[in-house]
Amino acid sequence: MAVSSKKKKKFKITPQVILRLFLFAAIMYLSINYFSSNKNILSKTDSTTLGSEIPSNVLGAMYQQLPPQSRNTIENFSSLPQVKFIQDKITQLKSQTSDFPQKQITEIQKNIVQSVLKNYLSNLENKK
Repeated sequence: MAVSSKKKKKFKITPQVILRLFLFAAIMYLSINYFSSNKNILSKTDSTTLGSEIPSNVLGAMYQQLPPQSRNTIENFSSLPQVKFIQDKITQLKSQTSDFPQKQITEIQKNIVQSVLKNYLSNLENKK
């Protein structure tokens, strides 16, 4: 790790610094005004804009336009074999991991006791 012998220069307010701050403030002010004034235009033309709400009747109308087979699939989604398989796997994992932390703690304790006993026995053998 090399230490540099340069000293830090003290900060001085010069006309160049004031000009940079003024330009930064002007750009920020203009950009904030531009985007805040065009917010209404964006939300009127683009329905995917964050914060815009979709009326509830639009979803209902879209659902009614779906073919009957698609509506039936959506309504009976939870009874699909793939969904049932995933739900069964999730419940199986939950049941297997219900005591996981306690089992891990017990296993760690066993390993600690075994290693301590092993070290103790090796120390006794070394003393003989």
